[in-house]
Amino acid sequence: GNVVGITAATFDKTVKDHKIVVVSFFAPWCAHSKKFLPEYERVAQEMQGQVLMGNVDASIEANLVAKHSSGFPTVRVFFNGRTDTSLEYKGEHKAEDLAVFVRRIATEEPVLNAGNKAQLDAIIT
Repeated sequence: GNVVGITAATFDKTVKDHKIVVVSFFAPWCAHSKKFLPEYERVAQEMQGQVLMGNVDASIEANLVAKHSSGFPTVRVFFNGRTDTSLEYKGEHKAEDLAVFVRRIATEEPVLNAGNKAQLDAIIT
């Protein structure tokens, strides 16, 4: 698949090595996560080469997941190599909606770089 498995060991490096990283924090036992996985995979396929999309398995990486997510699945965007700040995707867990969001993130890269809170909020709502 096009989704990169991310672990606690690879998380920092993955975020540092790419301008934009979209991460889904999921739990294999969670029905919502299960339904969302193929949708997420579809978007990752579409965005291949533009945005790195990865996922973190909560059943293996409990600490990493606890740090960045409050429920499953949680999708966050990390950018500029920073692991201390991220944007949470608040839309529907459907490929169409997520794709719109990820495409905007990819095209609004200058906004991400500027880190302007108001502009960032406009992207995610």
